[in-house]
Amino acid sequence: MGERHTRRSRGPSGQNTLPALSGPFLGRSDEIGLIRRAVADAVADKRACVIAIHGKPGVGKSALALQAAHHLRQSFPDAQLYLDLQAMGPAPLSMEQALERLLSALDNATVPDERWERVQALRKQSATIAALAVLDDASDDEDCDVLLLSGDRCATILTSRTPLSRIQPDLSLTVDVLHRRDSVALLTPSSGSGRRPTIVGDTTDTLAELCADLPLALRIIAALLAEDVGWTAEELAGELTDEHRRLDLMRVGNKEVRASFALSYRRLPPRQARLFRLMGLLDTPVVPAAVAHAATGEGNLRQTQEALEALARAQLIEPVGGHTYTFHALLRIYARERSRAEDTDDEATCAVRRALAVFAHRAQASARILDPLLPRETSPATDRSSLASGKAEPMAEAGEPTANRPEAETQTPAVPAVRPITAVAVTTQVKSVQDALGSLGNELPQPSALVSQAMAVHEPHLAVVLATAVRPYLEIRGRYKEAISVFSKVLEAGDSLSVTEQAAVRMGLARSLRRVGNHDAAREPLLRAAEVYGQEGLHTEQARVLAELGGIARETAQLPEAERYYRQAAACYERAGRTPEASGVLSEYGVILKEQGRFVEASAAMEAALVLLATASSDIRGIYSRAWALENLGAVRKRQGLLRRAVELHGQSLRAFAELDDPLGTGFALRNLGDLALAQGQLRLATRCYQAALDAFVPTESVPGLSQAYASLAIIHACRFRPVLAWHNAVMAARQTGVSVAGKLIVGIVGKLALIILRSGLRRARRRDVPMTEARIEDGRTP
Repeated sequence: MGERHTRRSRGPSGQNTLPALSGPFLGRSDEIGLIRRAVADAVADKRACVIAIHGKPGVGKSALALQAAHHLRQSFPDAQLYLDLQAMGPAPLSMEQALERLLSALDNATVPDERWERVQALRKQSATIAALAVLDDASDDEDCDVLLLSGDRCATILTSRTPLSRIQPDLSLTVDVLHRRDSVALLTPSSGSGRRPTIVGDTTDTLAELCADLPLALRIIAALLAEDVGWTAEELAGELTDEHRRLDLMRVGNKEVRASFALSYRRLPPRQARLFRLMGLLDTPVVPAAVAHAATGEGNLRQTQEALEALARAQLIEPVGGHTYTFHALLRIYARERSRAEDTDDEATCAVRRALAVFAHRAQASARILDPLLPRETSPATDRSSLASGKAEPMAEAGEPTANRPEAETQTPAVPAVRPITAVAVTTQVKSVQDALGSLGNELPQPSALVSQAMAVHEPHLAVVLATAVRPYLEIRGRYKEAISVFSKVLEAGDSLSVTEQAAVRMGLARSLRRVGNHDAAREPLLRAAEVYGQEGLHTEQARVLAELGGIARETAQLPEAERYYRQAAACYERAGRTPEASGVLSEYGVILKEQGRFVEASAAMEAALVLLATASSDIRGIYSRAWALENLGAVRKRQGLLRRAVELHGQSLRAFAELDDPLGTGFALRNLGDLALAQGQLRLATRCYQAALDAFVPTESVPGLSQAYASLAIIHACRFRPVLAWHNAVMAARQTGVSVAGKLIVGIVGKLALIILRSGLRRARRRDVPMTEARIEDGRTP
């Protein structure tokens, strides 16, 4: 971060060979403060101070060390020294050469010939002076501890790419990339400079992102914009978007990002270099050790873990916990460059296929905790020879019924499972819902990219497995639009998929379409999936599709059709022996009865669903079914005027949804609790519930949830005589459903009418029931 022009001059009263600083230095204030405090403590204790700074290539270690040294000059008046050890260069200094240069810089008249004599001379000379030395680009390959200034009024700052195990510093700093605000500031023209073209804010953010906040890359881009080479910021951002050209453009003068990375890469042993290249091929920011091992297709997992640890020490990858590693974006591009240069196309494709197969297997293992109806392996149909070639075949065409299979086996869904390379390579420790959510969130932060990569390497089967495995996670997290994108990409495979795989993908797509309120688009793929599952005799999957169709019919006020679909779904679930799912459908059937005003029958159906769930397993499906059954029963009790019981039921469902970390269910539970608070005149509590419901719905982008939450807030603000807020929320509710301006006025009128009705019924409600309290809303208890 700045040119190093070594000059020899006198400091405050001694030798100064520190390079002059050039260019702005932004950020790193915390690191500078830590260094200054460590040095101050050492000076106060009258002992030598050693500061070690390490980090990935191009991160600005040297710039930080020099900046700190210039801050500390006044504290070391006798000498301020700089020595580039060139450990990563083609001709690193030997310790004998380094000792000679340090002694010469200290005006040592005679430099001894023997190394041990030079060490003694340096220690003797530094013992009587107040001196500071910056030893840049050190390495663990040499005994750099002999270069440390040992005097009790001396300090030494070392920089290196890898941590130095031979020294024990007073302060060890790992330097990372800049914060985005500092990256943007580094690219923003200085006021009054007149040299760089004007850069608009969005373009600056884009450039910082393309540089991945790496200081070396940022300084190069800033220099390119400052030079008169015909680039505008927008043009340069457009060129940098092409990954194949990005590193080509990141060079100016003697600064080059690619060359900086190459210094570390060329020191790697062949096995580590190959691992680095193949990991970079994967379109994911994080790579578990098991996946990296699968990509190499050689050795054992322990050897791969040791190689990964070595790459992490070399600052080429970063550990993120749980034997999982991540790449800096520019280092991943460099790894792909090296793979194109050193690996054949077949080798690269096979590595990606092997890695995706293990990704899919691990995702399935976690997803089954969230959705036990996902497939399970039944027979190992893939041998090691096919995996070694990179072809990840299904273990069995699970879900295709045969004459010899019992009914329980034929209920395995039609998405086949994937067999891993070795059992040890994919062992996961997922035992709970939170473990499963954490595993999928950490290992598949960008599932759409991996699905696209599976399609790119002509593995549509793996794309189906990845998409269906990640579906429960995306639904629980409310990432419906992302799920729509994933399944839409898989459907592009067309006839490459079996009919049952196409049905599974259509069902996953339709589930998310329904949850964002696009019922018309969801209905057609569900009907096609139901037809396929019926023909194949897959009763469990057919029941799930029928239940989705019932939900769409109910949400579009087609109650007789919804009742028919729910009856058919319950029959299919009972035939398959799926008690939790059957009870869930029974609960939904009760909702239909409730909306038809048949409250006694609705209550009986939902109570029966809860009784069934009490005897079923307590897996996540059972918890979900129970949560929605409680929510639906609470709605019935509210319609019956039993508000106390309704509060208890909605509070219990809220706890269940919170345990599952389900924003959609949480939002509906809070909205219903808000309705109950409003009905009992608890306006402030109702406001809190509605606002919390809105906050829960926002990340899900659920149109029904958002429109209901905004409408509820409009009503409550009208009740509290806040016309501006009431109008704002009414407009937002209308906007969610695409209602016109006239419709907005209707919403406002409806809100006022609801206020009149609620107030007129308030006294009757209070006579019938005990007033609601915040404690009941939060935990479902009554006083």
